[in-house]
Amino acid sequence: DGDREGASGMDRTAADQRARDALAALAQTTSAWQQTHAGATLTAMEDALDSAWVSTRAEVLQAWVDAQPSARVAGLSVEERPRCPVCDVALVAEGRRARTLTLAGEQSLRLEREYARCPNCGQRLFPPG
Repeated sequence: DGDREGASGMDRTAADQRARDALAALAQTTSAWQQTHAGATLTAMEDALDSAWVSTRAEVLQAWVDAQPSARVAGLSVEERPRCPVCDVALVAEGRRARTLTLAGEQSLRLEREYARCPNCGQRLFPPG
């Protein structure tokens, strides 16, 4: 389903538009750079493109991550909940947590997901979604 909401509440259509906008901004930025640096060396062109691409790449990845469907545990019946891979007991919700990863070029990517715990063995994990 193309409009299914992801972890952040963003649907895939909105994420696709956000990615297209980031790529269009990259094209505009690099075009403007080329116009103002007509005699640039290959190394300078490569550095400018790499610099612009790093932030665009992070924006596109964030849009894609935000649109990914998120696994749920809270609100599911015991029968519907994911099970512990160790002892096969229904997991219990531990709430949503966010973490920030550092991508190439020191760009940040924020991941938010629901975590769960096995009430039997205590193993903590995030169910796939």
